[in-house]
Amino acid sequence: MNDSEKESRLKDLTKREREVLEAICLHKNLQLQEIVRKGLIRKGNNKPIAVGTLKAYMQKLYDKLGIESRDRMGLEREYCPLIESGDAMRWEAEKSWLTKNRMFLFTVALVGSIFVILAFVVGQTLSDEPLPCENLEIAREVFPQLAGELPLEPFSNKESSRVFICEGVRDLVHNATLSVHLSYKDGGVSTQYGYFGIGGFNGFDVSDYNEFCLQAYAKEPRQGFWVNLKDVSSPPGFDTRIPVVLPATFSWMEICVELQEYRDRNEGLDLSQLENVNLGFDNRTGTAEVWISGFEFR
Repeated sequence: MNDSEKESRLKDLTKREREVLEAICLHKNLQLQEIVRKGLIRKGNNKPIAVGTLKAYMQKLYDKLGIESRDRMGLEREYCPLIESGDAMRWEAEKSWLTKNRMFLFTVALVGSIFVILAFVVGQTLSDEPLPCENLEIAREVFPQLAGELPLEPFSNKESSRVFICEGVRDLVHNATLSVHLSYKDGGVSTQYGYFGIGGFNGFDVSDYNEFCLQAYAKEPRQGFWVNLKDVSSPPGFDTRIPVVLPATFSWMEICVELQEYRDRNEGLDLSQLENVNLGFDNRTGTAEVWISGFEFR
């Protein structure tokens, strides 16, 4: 394979796949586990990705870049020289441009600083406004693992607004990272329910993963909800559900559900044709208030 063919394959990578490849090339002396332990590749919520996630990205790189040997040494041998030479060329170009445009950059920086100060003063309260759960920014920040690969679409049950609140929030408790605030008031009626989910998977294959994880936060103990998966062939409302109860309060915690549990509950569930992931609340889970973020398949 010549360099032009390799460059063409590099252009087909998603932004996230390119970031993983660049990290691999930059840290060729480190094992994958060490790269993860040092936090050298991070998710959208600034937390290190899991080893399983990194390995999944490596398999995608082997496929997209045509590494028939499917090993890291082959990947580094074929593509790291291109990545490294490209970085060097960009750095030289940037240095040349910076040298020629110092005064222009100073002016832009000064004007930009004034604009930021004014925007902060005028819009101090605007940044605290909650986002509707259908806002696409929620999908990008809550599910960064797949945001660069799929046209993700968040959704919620707006018809249950009397008993269910769903909103994207940033606040001091959650360190300005976007999370989804979900609040459900159980009225004891089985038809009153609420849900929030992320769709747009369009038959995405998650069968090679082992578990689905999310970050959750609660202010009260024993806050329960369903963690649901739906494939493309299941009718609306026929999700495969696993109950989750948060065991602690006032701290973010990681909740993971093994995908085998979904298979055990529903043998017909096709994880190679996933439609959406969603969280559900009803009279069985009871009244609950949680904040969630950091969706990830591992």
